[in-house]
Amino acid sequence: MTYTLGISVVDEATIFPGGTPPLAGTLRLSTNSPPATATSGGTPVTISFTVASPPFLSGNLLLTDPTGPGDVFRSGPIINWPNEPAFINGYTIPVTPVPGLPGFPGVGHFSYSQLGSLVSSQLPIYFDIPWYATFACWVVTWSKFTPGRVWITSISFHAVTTEPGIIRAAFGGFIDDPAGENGVNYTGSVDLKPAPSGDANDPANIIQISASNLSLHIDPAAQLGAAAVVAILANFFVGNLSGPVSDKLNDAIASAVAGVNVLGIVPGLTSTWTISARSITVLASGITVQTIVADLPRPRLLMATVTPQPTTTTGVNYTVTVEDAVTRAPIGGARVTLHNFTQTGAPAPVTKVTDMNGQAVFPNLALHTKRTVIHTGGGTNRAGKPEHDFDYGSESPTIAVRANGYVDLNRPLF
Repeated sequence: MTYTLGISVVDEATIFPGGTPPLAGTLRLSTNSPPATATSGGTPVTISFTVASPPFLSGNLLLTDPTGPGDVFRSGPIINWPNEPAFINGYTIPVTPVPGLPGFPGVGHFSYSQLGSLVSSQLPIYFDIPWYATFACWVVTWSKFTPGRVWITSISFHAVTTEPGIIRAAFGGFIDDPAGENGVNYTGSVDLKPAPSGDANDPANIIQISASNLSLHIDPAAQLGAAAVVAILANFFVGNLSGPVSDKLNDAIASAVAGVNVLGIVPGLTSTWTISARSITVLASGITVQTIVADLPRPRLLMATVTPQPTTTTGVNYTVTVEDAVTRAPIGGARVTLHNFTQTGAPAPVTKVTDMNGQAVFPNLALHTKRTVIHTGGGTNRAGKPEHDFDYGSESPTIAVRANGYVDLNRPLF
């Protein structure tokens, strides 16, 4: 039992000169069972997972390139998996202009000045110190310093020459006591390491940033227990700095990619396409994020509206309108079947195909229910013979809609 997907990557950025390398895949379903893993291969390239085809549970899919190392495809939540044959279509996005894409400026390089402007637009950033950390600072400073809220009012970025892949953030601000008074100024720095997120469930989370090596200087210099205070506050600074930087850089990448009309450059993507970071390079001039846009076209959802309101009566002219459940666009060529009954309960299905406006007309149609008999139990009588108890119900006519690329729709009419 395997589920096989084809993989096609159009290498606009020429990052795969030898062709698409073997990709590592992780298919995770909404259960407590371990995810299915596999490695791509073959010509044409495919990847096969040991799960049902197609999986009947929702989940997500991650493809990574170990040579990047980084992400190639992050599906986001998949409610309905496509039937085989199904294909993942990817396109590498050039960081600089390329002759094959006239007018394309390149996307993915951010100078430290740009990064500083992106994050500064979110300033001031503040976070509250938990009571236990406030109490610890009060103890180590002999009741001289009780931090309650930290404000970050300035920030800038530059490369670290002593270690590859690291950005250093220099920041400053002030710290209030719990009453919002008696603030003290501080300056500091922290090392930030950007990396592909590997997050298959959240398409917006393109990169993640981890923070380390915090340096913090609190004024006045004579503050009692300054070193101990820094140790207590370090984790809170690290966590509250890495989040805003990650968010702003993710927003900038998504806006830059979307702003150059990706759908016009790489036709064939559907509304479920996502952006992934295949590699991140930290340079003296800034950071470069090599991105890939990719898509696994999946079945979409239908919506069918019946007018007038269905009811059991004499002949009525019913109109069924079929639309995309998300975009509300009409769907022509959909096959609509009303599973009706005769007055005696015999099946009497009627099928029509929608026109270009997504409508199918069923003229002079009388809808009937089917009487059903339900065995509710029983026992034996005084003579020891079996007795049976029955109840009666009715089965409603139903509507079934099928359209190419969509999940079949089946529901009662009333």
